[in-house]
Amino acid sequence: MRSGTPAGGVRTHARRRLAVLSTGLATLVCAGLAIMVCLSAVRTREQIDRSGSPPLLWRSADGPVTVATPSSSDLPRDVTAARRLALNPYDLQALKALSVQAADAGDRTALVRRVAQIARLSRRDTAAEFWRMREGLASGDHDMAFRSMDLLLRRNATARSWLVFETATVLDQPAARQALISRLAASPVWRAGFTSNLASSAPISAADALFLEMAAAKLQIGDREFEPLLRRHLAIKDYNGARRMWAALYPIGDQNILVYDGGFRGLPGPPPFNWQVITDTEGAVEWKPTDGRPGGQLSVRHDLYSSSQPLIGQYVFLPAGVMQISIRARAVEGVSNDRFRLELVCFGGPVFFSQRIRVLGAGWTTTTEQFARPERDCEAQVLRLAPFTADRSQSVQVVFDDLQVRPVPGIVLDGSAEQK
Repeated sequence: MRSGTPAGGVRTHARRRLAVLSTGLATLVCAGLAIMVCLSAVRTREQIDRSGSPPLLWRSADGPVTVATPSSSDLPRDVTAARRLALNPYDLQALKALSVQAADAGDRTALVRRVAQIARLSRRDTAAEFWRMREGLASGDHDMAFRSMDLLLRRNATARSWLVFETATVLDQPAARQALISRLAASPVWRAGFTSNLASSAPISAADALFLEMAAAKLQIGDREFEPLLRRHLAIKDYNGARRMWAALYPIGDQNILVYDGGFRGLPGPPPFNWQVITDTEGAVEWKPTDGRPGGQLSVRHDLYSSSQPLIGQYVFLPAGVMQISIRARAVEGVSNDRFRLELVCFGGPVFFSQRIRVLGAGWTTTTEQFARPERDCEAQVLRLAPFTADRSQSVQVVFDDLQVRPVPGIVLDGSAEQK
């Protein structure tokens, strides 16, 4: 019988001790890193509170928006940085280190100069452009601010929410709006999403001013950009504000024409004040010009069986009193007489008008009816087209045109339909 510990047991015991030591060391390292991160966060918050702007934070050009503190070894020490910069004025890492030194020392003049050098040498440094944007907004140098914002948005789409927030804080300043419009006029790739977000989140009066000034500058405003602002007005029941904004961007010569694009020509402008498909599963609705279709009429296909939900509609603002509504219709396929109806609904309220549309043969038929708009609790209305369904499927196609609503003062309510 042998005495002592076998060699294999010694190796096993040694491996266990090594594993324990490695685990302990890893734990200490992680704890140390956590403490460093917490101290860095506190230091960053203190710098923001003291200076009103964030400290300089650096990271790789294509990394996320969250950046690392410059205290790591990837930046040279102050003395080394100065020597390196003396030998090579294009050394970005040295410039970053000296910028951090200036920020820590509170030397604003040196900080501004160094960051400007970085921006001139590389338009791809995210941290420097972030700093320049905030600096420009705070100092009133809006051209610099939005030039840096432009560079950031072209390279880093994830930064948009932060940039929208920063822009919204100064949008009530006319100089800031004019500088922003100068950037928007070039139609940068980021414009539609950025402006749409701004319309959704900026103070509503400032957003109104921005779009009015964009229109005055003859900028082509996209539906995606403008629609969120209209819906914000409607959500707070600011109907006068919504009407004012719509009329400013899409003026109509004849104020008695109370339906927008009643000729179905595909005029510009977003819903809900332009035509909008309400349900797109029960029928096919077309009115906008396409490659194979000239536009100028509303074409509707339906099986008159699946659903009687409205197919298309728009918001209107009818004055209180007697109105006259008229529409032309022509059958293309199937028996469609009296199988579609026009409805007017008070926004958030009941249907107060419904009229079946006559469709007699292949010629145009005009249906005309008069109605009274309720005087109370009906400031905004929804005009919509819907089918009458039955107990069996019957495919039809109808085209509609010349939908009009006009005030008719002093006329007794009656209705008629005439065949052309």
